Amino acid sequence: MGEAAEFLQVSRSMVYKLVEDGRVPAFRIGRLVRISQRDLMESLRAFAVA
Repeated sequence: MGEAAEFLQVSRSMVYKLVEDGRVPAFRIGRLVRISQRDLMESLRAFAVA
């Protein structure tokens, strides 16, 4: 989440909100929440089009 937040230049809590809202797909490995770089980029493209 930290890397995604840094990449997007937003706070970690904002990234968590985006994941909770379903705007950015993520998956859990135990307690960790992971976002694939490809999914993050696709979400960014979708935001740019909308």
